[in-house]
Amino acid sequence: MNRIKDDEMKIRLKKLRKMFGYTQPVLFSKLKKYINDRVEDTNDKIYLDDKEGGKSTISQLENGNRNLEDYYALAYAEVLDVSLDYIYGRIKNLKPEYKGINEQLGLNDNAIKKLEELNKNDKNTIEILNKLLSPSLAPLFIELLDALFEHSFVDIKARVSQHPGNTFLTEQNNKGYYKKPIMLKSKDLEYQSLFTISEISKNIANELKKNGGK
Repeated sequence: MNRIKDDEMKIRLKKLRKMFGYTQPVLFSKLKKYINDRVEDTNDKIYLDDKEGGKSTISQLENGNRNLEDYYALAYAEVLDVSLDYIYGRIKNLKPEYKGINEQLGLNDNAIKKLEELNKNDKNTIEILNKLLSPSLAPLFIELLDALFEHSFVDIKARVSQHPGNTFLTEQNNKGYYKKPIMLKSKDLEYQSLFTISEISKNIANELKKNGGK
């Protein structure tokens, strides 16, 4: 049972570092600073661990080749703003309170944490997000997200369109649209995709103006 917990813990330590985009030396420097700032006795400060800029220490922790000392566990929890229960593999969410949000809204821990950070550091963005999720704007906002998602697959769609039987666009005549396979280029799809995004964005801007927004 302990072995299972140890394996889960090392996986989570690595996942946390990558979630924040830290290299091993950068994370070590943050952990070291947090620990040393709270140690009064100079002899207890961390110096011996500082090999290869701390890369060796973090690598050992992430590979299960070193026990996670209490002071490192606490530093991980405080520096990365997660619970000790998550680090030790006792709960699945980064924080206990995330569980209810996840179950009700379906948001994963990364999304919840990002919203939490925005709420702390960028109230303006949260205010805009609240407006975008209002009843009048939510359908348009979701449509915009879909368009942005589609735009990320422009190159893939262009390649697929080269195969017979695949039609992503239809030519237009005076009577309207009629189906006819078209050999599409990546640029064609990109222009159409950006035009769609632009039009939806304009609609959102107009709705915001109607409600007194900027």
